[in-house]
Amino acid sequence: MFISIIISILLYAFQSICDIVSVKLTNFEKHQSWNNYRKFILVKRFVFNMMNVILIYIFQFIFSDKKSADTIIICIPSQIGTQFAITMIVNLTLMNILEIALPLIKNKLYNKIKKSSTKEEDKPEFDISNEYMSLLYSQFLIFMGMITIPLISGVGMIYFISQYYIDRYKMIHICQKPHIIEGTMKNYLFWFSIIIGIMALFTFPYGGFWILGNIKLANLNDGCNIYF
Repeated sequence: MFISIIISILLYAFQSICDIVSVKLTNFEKHQSWNNYRKFILVKRFVFNMMNVILIYIFQFIFSDKKSADTIIICIPSQIGTQFAITMIVNLTLMNILEIALPLIKNKLYNKIKKSSTKEEDKPEFDISNEYMSLLYSQFLIFMGMITIPLISGVGMIYFISQYYIDRYKMIHICQKPHIIEGTMKNYLFWFSIIIGIMALFTFPYGGFWILGNIKLANLNDGCNIYF
């Protein structure tokens, strides 16, 4: 459990770095409209978030021992599913606490030093593309984990309901007023949803195709029964 929490924190750190890189790259491209800027940064964040899932496999391989202390072989697909669930729980709790607490602390310090209320431009932006990617990333974790840990579907339901109220609070009380944008992101979100569904099905070696097909490759399913 402790290792899974550490991995989740490392994933969040990597994701935060990728967000900064995405913003820098998109700013460098100097798009002429806000809509184009938003679409290109959305694509970059989508790619980085999918890379984040690959890191889950890598970190689990590095930090986890396939055999427990009493030499009982551990079911690795179940362990990966548990990691997905813990990652969602950490994102919902610890990371949201940081995203809410840090701006509030900054505002308190600003008000104390400047002896005036925080200006609108000094507040953090409510980044629509980042919120979209957060939801898509969580949906992908649910798709990947629900085959081995069905309980993650319930975790996902709690996550999405809670996230709605957390984002609503951040948008109204913490962040700047969102930019007025033209058009919608329906096409992008539709195709991204299709892509994560396909990836969740065929991602090697723990996608639904490999797990439900009971395909044993490189002894990755050792220690697992048919229902994990």
